[in-house]
Amino acid sequence: MRFVPEQVYILECIFHCSNGFTSSTCTINRTISQQRNIQSPVRDNILVNYRWGAGSSCKHGDVKACVDRFEPHSKVKFKWEDAMTMDKRSWGFRRNANIEDFYHIKDLIKLLIKTVSLGGNLLVNVGPTSDGRIIPIFQERLLQLGSWMKVNGDSIYKTKQWRVSNDTAQQLTWYTSTDEVVSAFISEWPLDNVVLLHQPVPTLMTFVTMRGTDVKLSWKGVVGKPGLAIDLSNVHANRPGDWAWSIVLHFVR
Repeated sequence: MRFVPEQVYILECIFHCSNGFTSSTCTINRTISQQRNIQSPVRDNILVNYRWGAGSSCKHGDVKACVDRFEPHSKVKFKWEDAMTMDKRSWGFRRNANIEDFYHIKDLIKLLIKTVSLGGNLLVNVGPTSDGRIIPIFQERLLQLGSWMKVNGDSIYKTKQWRVSNDTAQQLTWYTSTDEVVSAFISEWPLDNVVLLHQPVPTLMTFVTMRGTDVKLSWKGVVGKPGLAIDLSNVHANRPGDWAWSIVLHFVR
């Protein structure tokens, strides 16, 4: 079977071209040209990252990351990626790592939500051992992430930025959207079971649900301000999963 790549991911370019340019001008351009040649089966879909050579960070490529663990705190005007590691201190396996060196699943999910809300892609690296094994703590985090995505994936996959990324009423609330709905993510369950959102504007057709349940949630308008106050009492006893939840807003502006 012929290999048909969807992404050219250049890790680093450290060699020099014969004409004196560092890395990117000769070999990288040739690789990209080959993949995007009119006869290439991937010419319309392939993505090329940003690491084309010395001094080129965040200037080229279809998807930019600018630096490792790139985390913009507001919207940017280009497609971007946060390339990060499950081990906060290393891209590889470390025998001397401590438990606090690894992302807790709640923090990893919060990072995923923020990244997607701001229009980015999250690349999560795990470092294998010298004999190719993935250690149990990495396995656990990946399985936890997978179980969370099984419930909330429709608010992550194939989504786009909404008109705002997070909410002025509750800063830990982040938004994604599709053509049909807006999703509001919360990472802390409110003690009074009420989530206050100031950014969504309800309409006569508005109704509210939560990923992982079939229950329609009660809501009411906010006196003197735009927004919604959403009552989670009906799903409190049977929360769909852990760590973070996606509230789905239908027919809001």
